[in-house]
Amino acid sequence: MMNKLNSFIVICFLFLFGCSHSFEVNTMVLTSVYDFTTYSDKGFLFTPEQYLYDYESRGQITIEIIPEVRESSYNEEVDDTWRKQSGKTFWKVKIFNPQEVLDELYKKAISMGADAVVRLKFDTNEHFNGAIFFNSLVATGFAIQRKNK
Repeated sequence: MMNKLNSFIVICFLFLFGCSHSFEVNTMVLTSVYDFTTYSDKGFLFTPEQYLYDYESRGQITIEIIPEVRESSYNEEVDDTWRKQSGKTFWKVKIFNPQEVLDELYKKAISMGADAVVRLKFDTNEHFNGAIFFNSLVATGFAIQRKNK
C-alpha cells in the first residue's frame, strides 16, 4: 500500500513539474540608489542609525509609493514600465524612482518641523490587483528636530 502511494506521489510530482514551462534569464545588475546629498546640503539628516545627541521628537513617518498598474496591449510601447502577462492580458507596471519615496519622506518631515529622519528603513510590500502581483516601496523613519547641531 505504501509503495503504491509513494509511486503515485512521484508520478504526480513528475507530471506537474515535468510539464512546466521554462524560460531563460539573462544576467542583470539591479541597483537602488538613495542619494542624500540634496538633503544634507540643506542641513537635513537622513540616517539608518539612532541620533545620540539632544533632539525633540516630531513623529514616526511611513511613506509608501504604489506604482501605477494598467492594462495594455502587447504592441504598446514599453517605456518606464515593466510588462507582465496574466493569461491573455498584458499589464504595464510603472517603474518609479526610489528617490521619490525619499522626497516624500523629506517633505513630510519638514512639514512636521523636523530637520532629520533617523532609524530610516526601506522595505517593499506586495500587492495584487486581481490579475498580477506587483511591489510598492515603503520608507519608515523617526522625525526629529536636532538641538545644538
